[in-house]
Amino acid sequence: MSIADLFVLPSRFEGLPLVVLEAMSLGVPVVATRIGGTIEALGETHTYFAEPNDPSELASVIGSALADPEGRAAAGATGLRRFRQEFAAVRMAAQTSTIYQRYFAPRTDPTQEDRPMRKSRLGFIGVGGIARRHLDILASFEDVDLVAFADPDLGRADEAAMRFGARSFPSHREMLNSEALDAVYVCIPPFAHGSPEFDLIERGIPFFVEKPVSLDLAVAEDLAAEIARKNIITAVGYHWRYLDTVDEARELLANNPAQLLSGYWLDSTPPPQWWWKEETSGGQMVEQGTHLLDLARFLIGEVTEVYGRAGHKDRPDFPGLDVPTVTTANLTFQSGAVANISSTCLLNWSHRVGLHIFADKLAIELTDRDIMIDVGRGRPTRGAEGDPVWREDRDFIDAVRGAENRIRCPYSDALVTHRLAHAVVSSARTGEPVHLELPDIAKRRLSPLQVQPHSEMQPETPPGHRKIRSLGIEAPGQAYFFEYEEGPPPEGHVRLDTLYTGFSAGTELTFLKNTNPYFRSRFDGGRGVFIDNEADLHYPVAFLGYMEVARVAESRAGGFCDGQVLATTYAHKTGHTADPYHDLLVPMPSEVDPLLGIFVAQMGPIAANGILHADAEAFGAGVPCLGAGIAGRPVIVIGAGTVGLLTALFARKLGASDVVITDPSDFRRGKAEAMGLTAMTEDQAWQHAKARWHDAAMGRGADLVFQTRAGAGSLHTALKALRPQGTVIDLAFYQDGAQALRLGEEFHHNGLNIRCAQINRVPRGLATLWDRRRLALETLELLKRDGAAIREHVVTHVIPIDEGPGFLRDLIENRPDFLQIVFKVDP
Repeated sequence: MSIADLFVLPSRFEGLPLVVLEAMSLGVPVVATRIGGTIEALGETHTYFAEPNDPSELASVIGSALADPEGRAAAGATGLRRFRQEFAAVRMAAQTSTIYQRYFAPRTDPTQEDRPMRKSRLGFIGVGGIARRHLDILASFEDVDLVAFADPDLGRADEAAMRFGARSFPSHREMLNSEALDAVYVCIPPFAHGSPEFDLIERGIPFFVEKPVSLDLAVAEDLAAEIARKNIITAVGYHWRYLDTVDEARELLANNPAQLLSGYWLDSTPPPQWWWKEETSGGQMVEQGTHLLDLARFLIGEVTEVYGRAGHKDRPDFPGLDVPTVTTANLTFQSGAVANISSTCLLNWSHRVGLHIFADKLAIELTDRDIMIDVGRGRPTRGAEGDPVWREDRDFIDAVRGAENRIRCPYSDALVTHRLAHAVVSSARTGEPVHLELPDIAKRRLSPLQVQPHSEMQPETPPGHRKIRSLGIEAPGQAYFFEYEEGPPPEGHVRLDTLYTGFSAGTELTFLKNTNPYFRSRFDGGRGVFIDNEADLHYPVAFLGYMEVARVAESRAGGFCDGQVLATTYAHKTGHTADPYHDLLVPMPSEVDPLLGIFVAQMGPIAANGILHADAEAFGAGVPCLGAGIAGRPVIVIGAGTVGLLTALFARKLGASDVVITDPSDFRRGKAEAMGLTAMTEDQAWQHAKARWHDAAMGRGADLVFQTRAGAGSLHTALKALRPQGTVIDLAFYQDGAQALRLGEEFHHNGLNIRCAQINRVPRGLATLWDRRRLALETLELLKRDGAAIREHVVTHVIPIDEGPGFLRDLIENRPDFLQIVFKVDP
């Protein structure tokens, strides 16, 4: 039947037609009469139905199908998907079993009880994050005992041993010498492979090893030879082979071979520092991209030629990182298909991980979560069913226990993938293509995927994982929620649950309004210039914001405890996993309202940094304390937004002789006055400064003006308000031109200064003494003094984050009066 272009069933049969199911299972399109059993098989929306007892209509439908090859292909693909979802043998067997279980009572005759089953004794070498994934699954298997754990970090081994009532060891040899084990899981970094596996082979112990199988290819070759000589059962954790979506792709490609593949591993830099070094990780293509290389082999066949290129960019946040930060590889397969696999670790998020496959009139997109099959009739996507790690663990344990060996990736097969990854690295180093010999390995016929019992089916997220939502901007004027999955916190990290996240209107509205300069230009960091017409930013913008307060949900880092409230910066997300090595995490004191923590890590330090720049204007690098440069001096703050109000409150607290704040908004001036500040319009303020602040030596005007409004006219007002040789400390974020700024007037005639104060840099010469953490601590002192007034008058809106998109839409459409907007995240 598989060679047919069309299967026709002109029947009045009322049962479920098995012959139609056979055609569906082969992807053959079906023309059939609209009757009960056939409708049940094909579904109500099937394209090629004819009414029964109407030969002319049946002939018309057949003619339409034969005249439309693309329509036939779409109908065949739809039928195949429906067969797998509704009528596959494993599904029907499970449903039949459920029916039998309703009517057959359990055996009560004690003479018929099964004899006790001997459990397989398992040990673990390495008890890090990937080991915990296996442990969560193996704990549900009734035929295994987890009895021993070895890890150089004995604390991790102890933790696992306490969970399972097992023994812990600081080295694998101590474990192997002390315990009789039926099998061992090896979950260690690439550089640690070799000795553990050789010791297991020497003892004849089957083992499951996580990829990559080694750092040194020669070690892997020697291990494979010893495994073959001793006929040891092995499995390697290329879990993509166990996805039902991958099996679906294999079936689609069986009679329509792939011609082109594009693979992507575009991700962040993992936190373990061994990953940053090529001598300990092998680099991203060996340590992560190997999954895509293995998947390509599994779907397409063997690779005969590799051409790789790589590049490196120093990353100050990751000192000592020397792995390539970008790698791309062109592959040629024995079949003639070609592929490109690309990887980067330059991002701070997981952007894309997957494989795109193209054949004749067929496009497939695969990730480890779903599959998209495009035959020209839309882009339907379905999620993967079941847990591939459960399946690979189940196959390994069954093989160890003497059942059918269904392991999809034994060590010998994984070695071929490892050779391919090393060929990519070698080619990238030499700049020359690498030719690969076809491997001499036996390929077993694949067994169907095992059926995961319902009680063990993968939950919506794997154990320890969670869904995170991020409030972002999908397009101009359109806010949305971006959702992604976050894994368990690695060692040295802190998992956070967001309590509050503040909206920085001055910056974030530029994304909503499409006025942010990064949409039209690119900042060349090497030269410190913007390049026009090269956009550095595109929609959607998934992560916005930098004013967060969170509670520690799980700490795996010293100095932080569960339940602790921290101020930090990570965008409008419902949660975050923070790395204290890179992220600013400021504990909130109990006497400060937690909501006010939104000001601590970023917005308050911006204002404090403005004061510090004024201090440096007076003292250079010898600033004795924050505020020393404004004590006893009159200042103006232009702009009564959040930054302006915080700057004015800092100036008042630190001893300025007079503080005037300006804003065109009656609402904002009223808020400033309610906090005891003197508020005026801009024109009133500069005239006030010229009339009231003067002496014979210095002239008339303010000594310092802090300019926080995003308009060139406000900057010009700041210049007008200064005395001769005075200074504007500029904290504003401008997006438009500067026609209102007339530098030939007061700026030129009075010898004025403009000093830009940005949060990413403190004044020259002060970086060793003043960083953002110290500025954050100064902010906490301000909040202890003025927190009640700030909470009452500066925080004008507290909005449930679920209402965020609608609120932001109203904000730009109706522009209500506001100051600081806070999104609250409910537990």
